[in-house]
Amino acid sequence: MSQEIVEDVVREYTALLEQGDLTSAMPLIRQAANWADVDSQILAERIYLHEAYDHGIDYRTGFDYALLAAMNGDVQSMADLAMIYEKGFGATPDLAKAKYWKQKAIAGGWKDESEDAEKAESARESAE
Repeated sequence: MSQEIVEDVVREYTALLEQGDLTSAMPLIRQAANWADVDSQILAERIYLHEAYDHGIDYRTGFDYALLAAMNGDVQSMADLAMIYEKGFGATPDLAKAKYWKQKAIAGGWKDESEDAEKAESARESAE
């Protein structure tokens, strides 16, 4: 797909989002994401997994876009894939894949805040 067409689609869905019309924007977001526009892949992943624009969670579809965005280097999507594979939301649980994506996310600069919380809790328990 030509970059010019992708940019036109992105401009169109951006205008729709600014107008608050997520319903009309979604097919365009999905199309741009499927045409390998990384920002659109990330946006779709955030919409489906993080309820961006007040869209409900859809783990199965979110998984698809998280995988695309992660394969294109998005660290948050890598972390989201780790959670999906660990918990089995939207994909069959697979601890090896969860570990793989978590390690990739950490290598990319993602900070696992759940580990910090666990360490803090453990330190509190030790102090008592």
